[in-house]
Amino acid sequence: VFDKEDIKTAFYTLLLSFGIYAIFTLSIFLGFFEIGNSNSLNPKGILHYAVVTVYMAINTMFAFYFYLKEQDNQKIKYLFLIISILSFLSLLVNNGRIAQISFLGTLFILMICYIKYLFQYKKLFISLSVVIFLGISFLYSTNKLDRYVKGFNELVYSYENKEFIGSWGPRLFMWYVAKDTIPKNLLFGAGVGDIRDDIIKYVESNPNQLKHHIIGYHNQHLDYLAKFGLFGYLLFLAGIFILLKELYLNDKYFFILGLIFFSIVLIDSMGDIILLMKPFNNIYVLVFVLLSIVISNKNKKDKGV
Repeated sequence: VFDKEDIKTAFYTLLLSFGIYAIFTLSIFLGFFEIGNSNSLNPKGILHYAVVTVYMAINTMFAFYFYLKEQDNQKIKYLFLIISILSFLSLLVNNGRIAQISFLGTLFILMICYIKYLFQYKKLFISLSVVIFLGISFLYSTNKLDRYVKGFNELVYSYENKEFIGSWGPRLFMWYVAKDTIPKNLLFGAGVGDIRDDIIKYVESNPNQLKHHIIGYHNQHLDYLAKFGLFGYLLFLAGIFILLKELYLNDKYFFILGLIFFSIVLIDSMGDIILLMKPFNNIYVLVFVLLSIVISNKNKKDKGV
């Protein structure tokens, strides 16, 4: 039976593996080698950049959290800090914009939740602010900030001209698809197989609008609403929020990890179908199960089992 230390060890193993992958992507970015279609402009390695960037967002925060919490072993403590820094650098150089936004969004959520501690830990708050500023400066100096400007311009052009171009334009188009198709099967959804046909029909009935080959919502929230309806989507959210509530009431240590993880996932899901991407879907299940074991163990102790 897993106890709290076993679960921490599982998270440590996850951190270390992501930390090694961060070194892998940074080596590609620095031009040490290329692999497949991954190079210094897209240093994703062997995985999709959307998955890699989410990994790095999660790992940056997880590793820094463990760095703050580790008190017994100074070597392990500073290993966590190194992993966090490497993961943050990898987060910056990879091309997943929505994952980078989810990182900032999650940081903002943590600041709101723990605002009373900001003045108590002024040095930490100032350090984080400096790191974020340097990160944005790095994006600007490497012209990666231009990708955000490009995405915003795509959204504006697509909305004004109803020609959905680039990467962010088609994502806007899918909101029009959702508005037309989801209400038809609002409660229980159209099913996994039929939503693709619904999208194709909408594209065919609105010719010359979608200037991209994508046939999919590129939005996990809309995707689940379309497939499983309001009932299935709310069931999905309920599983997350009930788990977070139980962690908050019973184990604050792991609650922070849960809050970080699910915040990044839910924000990132606004621009990607991240839970359908391999191998991230396996990581999602792993973290969900580990956090559920924490609650299960606590309930067993309360019952004297």
